[in-house]
Amino acid sequence: MIHSMNDTVIPYDNAQQTYAKAVEPKELHAVETARHGYCNEMDAFIKTELKKML
Repeated sequence: MIHSMNDTVIPYDNAQQTYAKAVEPKELHAVETARHGYCNEMDAFIKTELKKML
């Protein structure tokens, strides 16, 4: 899961609650630059998670 700590639509607390309910394997990546949606700061996390799927 990748979520912005500054999300103005879905608060970061909600992401933490969702993450807590998810089953393993799981990982929560937090970014600070975006308000809601994609930002370049997510790229490294996206690449890391995609590599795990191959």
